[in-house]
Amino acid sequence: MGGWETLIWNRIVRIQHSDWVNRPRFVVGQFDLKGLPNNPPTLAFADEIKSAILLEHKIAG
Repeated sequence: MGGWETLIWNRIVRIQHSDWVNRPRFVVGQFDLKGLPNNPPTLAFADEIKSAILLEHKIAG
C-alpha cells in the first residue's frame, strides 16, 4: 500500500474495527479508491469508503 492507502486503511480499522487491535490477527481487505477528494483537509471522507474483508485469521497468542 502507498501512503494514502495506508492512512485510509488505518482510519477504517480505527473507526469500524477497533476490536482488531486487542488481539493478534491477519486481515486482508479491499476498498475502492475511486472518487477520492483532491487534497482533503482531514480523513473524514474515509468514513464513507466501503470496505470488504476478504480474509480474517485470528492468531493465538
